[in-house]
This record gives sequence, C-alpha cells and structure tokens, in this order.
Amino acid sequence: MCSYECTFCKECSATMNFICPNCNGELVLRPTRQTNASQ
Repeated sequence: MCSYECTFCKECSATMNFICPNCNGELVLRPTRQTNASQ
C-alpha cells in the first residue's frame, strides 16, 4: 500500500521492488487494525 492507498499482492509488490507504479511511492504493509473499533 502506498500513501495514496494503492494496493498490490505480495508477489506483485516484490516484482515492482516495492515502488508504486502509479505514484512512485514506497509500498509498505497495511497497518493491522485493532479488533475493537473504539480502541
């Protein structure tokens, strides 16, 4: 996921060297959400 929230599978991200083809931003893992939305 880049700063514009473009998402790609792990294999595609690795093929693209973790660079978003749309904005040239770094692709990073999406943060894990907490189980309770109010936390």
